[in-house]
Amino acid sequence: MSKSATRLSSSGTPQTDSRAVVVGMPLPRGLVQVLLTTPAHREPDPEAGVLRVRLRHQSTAADRRLEPLLDALNASCTGYLRTDLPLGYELTA
Repeated sequence: MSKSATRLSSSGTPQTDSRAVVVGMPLPRGLVQVLLTTPAHREPDPEAGVLRVRLRHQSTAADRRLEPLLDALNASCTGYLRTDLPLGYELTA
């Protein structure tokens, strides 16, 4: 099965890798596609100082594979455009 991921190089240009790897484990292409097409709800939480991104629950197996990705994204403290709020990803039912 072919896997690919596009990442930005240090110069900001897209580079395609042979496979997507998150926290030392490959992510199946189908799982990435499901994640990118799953509806997400964004809700600002000013008290916690975070913009919550709630992703719909997939399946137990898929959720187990997504958890390290979401943990890595949360640890990156990536801010939302033109705000001081970092994104906080979570799975919901």
